[in-house]
Amino acid sequence: MSERLFSVDSTADVVYREVGGIVLHLDLHRPVTDADVPVVAWFHGGAWMVGERTDQLASRILPLVRRGIAVAAVQYRLTGQAPFPAQLLDARAAIDWLREHGGEYGLATERIGAWGSSAGGHLAALLGLESPLDAAGEPAAEPVPPLAAAVAAWNAPFDLDAAFARSWLEELEDPIAQSAERALVGAPTFDPSDPRHRAASPRLLVSPAAAPMQFVTGDVDRIVSPTESFRMHDALRLARVESSVLLVGGAGHEGAALDADPNIAMLAAFFRRHLLPPPDAGSQYDNTKESDR
Repeated sequence: MSERLFSVDSTADVVYREVGGIVLHLDLHRPVTDADVPVVAWFHGGAWMVGERTDQLASRILPLVRRGIAVAAVQYRLTGQAPFPAQLLDARAAIDWLREHGGEYGLATERIGAWGSSAGGHLAALLGLESPLDAAGEPAAEPVPPLAAAVAAWNAPFDLDAAFARSWLEELEDPIAQSAERALVGAPTFDPSDPRHRAASPRLLVSPAAAPMQFVTGDVDRIVSPTESFRMHDALRLARVESSVLLVGGAGHEGAALDADPNIAMLAAFFRRHLLPPPDAGSQYDNTKESDR
């Protein structure tokens, strides 16, 4: 049976946060249906330094929406505006806004997903993990529970400690990456004893409380090594958390191979499974179950 595809209704430039004189927006893209639909927050890539919430709209975001998953494409502060944890606090605020206001847009908000690519995948992963930082970005007395109920992270960095430890030869091959990571934490070195640094490195935060995660990475990615996804996957499995990795043959850091229809269909099935209750017989979602991978 073929998968049902929906028309899309979009609401742009919704203000979800004002901080430090900066007004932050999100764009809501919703499948046209009378039913409440699951929603995920999308975070763009760009080394935390550049990028727009409209990036990959036609190739990646809208194909997921047509498969029945609403997407909130989120603007967050870049490192030129503020260092970490500003990006995490913005991502949390977007989830909080969706939880409070999503019902007004026909969204099912009991369980909200997070999705991102590259630097955005890093932020999405942080939303699915316990955090040592509180709502103000200060060290918390107790770990802050995950805000996302399911996470998809595409070609994302997860181990900032290892990234800072790269040799000078590795840095010559990728001179932008380490400068981006330094700009993110606002320091020349990574200190795992600093709660703010630790809070920026997803692999260090893995625990049994983590949300289910799905990783997609290209086998010829020269910007973020596929080993990042596999190491994160292994850490989650050791913590007995559901995790899967799709290694896309011939795909680099971005490109059409990642956005192939089967990959988007797999993503939609993953989010439906974790963000919606089991469907009743005859539901519009019956024909799109995800297989184990």
